[in-house]
Amino acid sequence: MTRAIFTALALCCATFGGFVLLAPSLGLAAPAADSTARITAKAVWAPTPEQLSDIRRKCTEGDPAQHEACFLNGMKSAGASDEAMAFVKEFADHGLAYIRSFWDTGRVDIAFIEYLFRANDLDGALLVNGTPPIIDVDDYKFLTQEDLRKNTDYAALLQKYPNISIFPDDRYQSELPVTTSAEAGQEFQVEYLLQDGCHACARIGNLVASFIFDGSGRFVEIRILKVRPGGDADYDRPVLSRRPDPK
Repeated sequence: MTRAIFTALALCCATFGGFVLLAPSLGLAAPAADSTARITAKAVWAPTPEQLSDIRRKCTEGDPAQHEACFLNGMKSAGASDEAMAFVKEFADHGLAYIRSFWDTGRVDIAFIEYLFRANDLDGALLVNGTPPIIDVDDYKFLTQEDLRKNTDYAALLQKYPNISIFPDDRYQSELPVTTSAEAGQEFQVEYLLQDGCHACARIGNLVASFIFDGSGRFVEIRILKVRPGGDADYDRPVLSRRPDPK
């Protein structure tokens, strides 16, 4: 999985037993919530497996510079809405992906996406319609090794597994992200896998982080809630609040 290289401001403090990071100054998209059209359920595209397979086959041929145009043409032929294609154009700099599911969760919503050409981690989750307008929960600017080492549980696990790496948990069938009330704002709890060095290596635990927004939808901070050791055999998925009905 391609991981972003960046600089982020971080703050370590004892609060609710967690580790708090200040919101990075770098956003995935435009800096203001109202500078980008609000994403709604109209942006969802639901191709058949046959349609998607045909588009992948056609669009992997020829000049890579034409992949986006090919993808959009294929979506249009398969009945995608203008809103669905608008999202593809807006997100294209970060990979060709479409919204397969949308959860209306209040001021800030969740859009589940599927990438067209990735070999691994085809599914993703975005927090949308806030400030910034799009946050990819798997953009690793939010979870740097430098900052994670300040968490005592993570530091202890790192002593045993010096090659520890973080990867997304299931973004398709997962119970996460979950949205809850957080001081008149919103809190989205997101789970990650801790692996012993590589995507296919042994699982050594999991990590739960909370993305917190204020009442206006502005991203405020990310808080490390839990770091749990555990291999594939004894891996225990935490139960974290409720999730909204998918739309």
